Amino acid sequence: MAFKTIMVQLDVDAIAAPRIAMAWDLAQRIEADLIGFC
Repeated sequence: MAFKTIMVQLDVDAIAAPRIAMAWDLAQRIEADLIGFC
């Protein structure tokens, strides 16, 4: 079973850029959708 959606938590009190970059890279590699939430 392959997942095609990745959800990433974006903490407004922390630096989110590294987490977003990692999630974006993974989503592109596996052709998944990326959803960010706070």
